[in-house]
Amino acid sequence: MEPKFGFESRNIGAGAPLIETERGWLMIFHCVEDSNKGKIYHASAALLDKRDPHKVIGRLKEHLFSPTEDYEKFRKLIYIER
Repeated sequence: MEPKFGFESRNIGAGAPLIETERGWLMIFHCVEDSNKGKIYHASAALLDKRDPHKVIGRLKEHLFSPTEDYEKFRKLIYIER
């Protein structure tokens, strides 16, 4: 899939294996948003056609969840002296 919404501004990547539902294949995926403070990773979902999984039937306009705390958003390097 190509990025469509702001929270998918950089990348879209694999998540969990597809889940078969009555209406199609549920795909959970990760995406990356570029922000002034760096990259923020999100989880999102889309529904794919059961016969042709390349066809996207529906897609969330907002992410399912993403980091909220600073320690989740920003990597902090810790140096240990020996």
